[in-house]
Amino acid sequence: HARRSAMQAYAALQPPDRIVLAEGEVWRPAPSPPAGAASSPQLNDSPHDSPHEALHGVGACGGAAFGDATVILDVAQAGRVQAGQILVTRQTDPGWATVFFLVHGLVIERGGMLSHGAIIAREYGIPAVIGVADATRLIHDGDRLRVDGDLGLVEFRHV
Repeated sequence: HARRSAMQAYAALQPPDRIVLAEGEVWRPAPSPPAGAASSPQLNDSPHDSPHEALHGVGACGGAAFGDATVILDVAQAGRVQAGQILVTRQTDPGWATVFFLVHGLVIERGGMLSHGAIIAREYGIPAVIGVADATRLIHDGDRLRVDGDLGLVEFRHV
């Protein structure tokens, strides 16, 4: 029971994209905010906000793709991906191979030009933007996306 609880606690962590530690220092996660604490404002809270939002990252594979977002945090949810969607995720590994042939675009929070997602995007010719901070938090399932792999730009509209 203790190991299961520890596993659930670690699965809920959001590690930083980059960790720099002094020799002998051990990384510890930041304490989570207390339940009920105010969260950061959501996009489009104000009627004056533009209906289109934009996020920036690094273009990993050129071209542009349009489609509906599917936000997947774990490869175990890959069965939700439908042909023609834009996959939005934290990172990929070889376990994601079965979904790449379905998607028309990729938005990935973590990784660089030599990361798995970037390499596969180039092999499949899928427009991709990587290093898009908070993409899985800001983009929701069904949002309309435009992924521009040439500019490293992800434009979206909440539906």
